[in-house]
Amino acid sequence: MVQSEPLVPKGPDVEDLKWLAESGWPLVPRRIEVLHASWIFTWASASLLAEFILIKNEYLGPKHDGESDADFFRKINLVNAIGLISCVWWVHGFFCLCHWLIAIDAAKLSILGGLTKFVASCFFTVQPLGALCGYGTNSAGADWSNLVGICFFHSGNMMSLFDMVVISRNKPGGMDYSNIFSWGNLPVLGMFFYTLGSGLLVPPNAWVYESTPGANGYHPSYAASGDRTHMFQISGATGLLIGSLIFCHWSGWVPRFGKRSPKMDNDFWWTVEAAAN
Repeated sequence: MVQSEPLVPKGPDVEDLKWLAESGWPLVPRRIEVLHASWIFTWASASLLAEFILIKNEYLGPKHDGESDADFFRKINLVNAIGLISCVWWVHGFFCLCHWLIAIDAAKLSILGGLTKFVASCFFTVQPLGALCGYGTNSAGADWSNLVGICFFHSGNMMSLFDMVVISRNKPGGMDYSNIFSWGNLPVLGMFFYTLGSGLLVPPNAWVYESTPGANGYHPSYAASGDRTHMFQISGATGLLIGSLIFCHWSGWVPRFGKRSPKMDNDFWWTVEAAAN
């Protein structure tokens, strides 16, 4: 069982929760677990951004004059391999996130949002895995899975953000409107960038799916060749990366193993007020 590790300054041993609350340092419940998920999301976002940059540089085609079939397919497989790595990280990260949300007894809508994003990450894996397994000729795989996945992903992000800013406002886990720029509101800011990023990724997935339909549910690899598509893809992946880095910052960047109180494994959220109650 992962214990909570509060973010506290170096100094005397901290066993007095009242002193901790008065110190102004926030509690992050089960910090190591959410830190792990945040770093996984960071690498997933970074690899997704790398994939989109390769697509912009025509690594998915169309095939150039004089280019051998081996070189052409080698570039396509590189893009799909990076995409698959990103998708596996998304699956792993959202599995950890769902476990964390359930473990800290988060709001039901937040848990539903996390589960929705976990389903989305499973759909994401279909496209690159299918392409690497030879699904379709000159193809980037089954693009319908990306379209379905991003719709689930964006829906889950909207659920999470709505819960933070409306349902759980001014409560542990929600946005603190009395102190907008507080440390405890960093997850809200991170979720805003997640929602922005996933929102920017919905249109290009729809454009690719609708603009160049192919047989058997797949599309030519050069379907994602428009400048407008590249702009939305890169901007969306950048939004996801920024959101992931914000969560890394909120959860302390690196683990610090030391003396902890078993009391901190209970029902403490990330706000200082939760420790004072």
